[in-house]
Amino acid sequence: MNTRVFARLSLLAGVSLMAVATGSAAPDSPPAAAATPAPAASGKPSAAAKEGVFTLVNKTPWEIAEVRVTPAEEDTWTGNLLKHKLAAGATAKLTVACEETDVKLVDAKGHVCVSESMYPCGRHSTWTVTSEEVAGCKTFGQ
Repeated sequence: MNTRVFARLSLLAGVSLMAVATGSAAPDSPPAAAATPAPAASGKPSAAAKEGVFTLVNKTPWEIAEVRVTPAEEDTWTGNLLKHKLAAGATAKLTVACEETDVKLVDAKGHVCVSESMYPCGRHSTWTVTSEEVAGCKTFGQ
């Protein structure tokens, strides 16, 4: 049975993070300088939801192995939207539904950090992930 640890951190953009530390690890794959766009990311977007490009900038010292999304407060996570691990300092452009979305980041060791209630289009179309922003996810990147 996996032990889950939950922590929240409020961000300047009004986003909260929730960490879930589990014993699983992500498989190794070569690091990538940047990721390529992935298919629409909110699983089944509503008929009124349009798609947009969500830019993720990794300003942490760690690789991000996976990025998954779900409509806010749902548990219908997409598959990994990254084609390769997102190296420290790299940027990924992901095509997502323009609706309130939760974003799950997974590091190379399988540690999870969830950002809840993001709006991936408009003024929040770029998310720069920093060590400070994932500090509430105590095991992320460790």
